[in-house]
Amino acid sequence: MIVEAPPGSNLEYTRIKAEEAARVARAHPEVRYTYTTVGTPVPLKAPSVDQALIYVRLVPKAERHISQDELGQVLREQMKGIGGAQVSVFTSGFGGAFKSIQIQMKGEDARVLTDLAQRAAAEAAVNAKNKDAPTPVQDLLGQLSPVNVQPMVNYAPVLLRQLDGATLASQRDDTRDGKPARLLVFDVPMPPSANKEMSVKKYVGQLSVWLGADGVPVAVRNMLAIKGRKLLISIEFGTTTDYALQQVGTRLLAVSRRTEENHSVFGHDGSSVTEAVLAPTAPSVH
Repeated sequence: MIVEAPPGSNLEYTRIKAEEAARVARAHPEVRYTYTTVGTPVPLKAPSVDQALIYVRLVPKAERHISQDELGQVLREQMKGIGGAQVSVFTSGFGGAFKSIQIQMKGEDARVLTDLAQRAAAEAAVNAKNKDAPTPVQDLLGQLSPVNVQPMVNYAPVLLRQLDGATLASQRDDTRDGKPARLLVFDVPMPPSANKEMSVKKYVGQLSVWLGADGVPVAVRNMLAIKGRKLLISIEFGTTTDYALQQVGTRLLAVSRRTEENHSVFGHDGSSVTEAVLAPTAPSVH
C-alpha cells in the first residue's frame, strides 16, 4: 500500500497516517503483519517525507478464506475512510492497475514474482543505457525485499553481529519509554572496508543497548560518523539508527527502525530520514 500525505506534510504526520492505514489492514485475520517505511521512494516518485510504503504480509493461502485480490478490494473501500491522505492498495501488478490493489510478495505466488522480476530486469536494462529512465518496480522490490524485512522479524542475530568486536565503554541506569532500563554503551571498531573507500581522518562508532528489567534488549541505537578524503574530495558521512525492540515468544522483533543520515561531499550537504514499522497482528481468539 502507498500512503501519500498532502504536499508539505512532515514526517510525523505521514507516519501517523501510515499507521492508521496499517492498523486497518491488520484488523483483518488474513493479515499476519505489516511493515511500513516512511520517506522512502515509491513508484514514479522521488523520496519525500510526505509518502510511505506499507508491505502487508498475509497468512498462507490454506489459512484464509478469501483471495489476495478479494482482500485488496475490501481494503480499497476501507482506505477511502482515511482522511488527510491518499491511500493506494496494490495486488498483482502495475501498468494500468496503478490504483487500489495490494502487493503480496509470497514464494507461492510464482507467476507474480516472475512477472515482477522480469519487469525489474527490463527496467534495469533500460536504465543501464539511460540513467534518467525510471525504475519503479525495481525500487519497490528493493523496499519490500526480505533483505530489509528479515532483520526486523528476527533481530537477535543482527544485534550479535553488531556487537562483534565491540568493547564496553560505559554502563549506567537509565529509563526507556518511562520504564527503568540499563544502558550499555559499546565502542565499535572501524570496518576494514572504510579505509579502502577513502583516507579516513576521523571515525566514531558507537552502539547503545537498553536492557529491560528482565535483561532483554528493549532498544538499540547504532551511530556512525566518518570524515576523510578521496583524492582531492573531502567527505563527511554520519548515520544514526534507532531500533525499538519487543520480545514475541522466543523471538526478538525490531518493531520500529528510524535512520537519520547526513553527508557532505565537496561542500555540498544533504540529509535524509527513513522510518520503518513492523506491526504483527494480535493472535486470533477462538
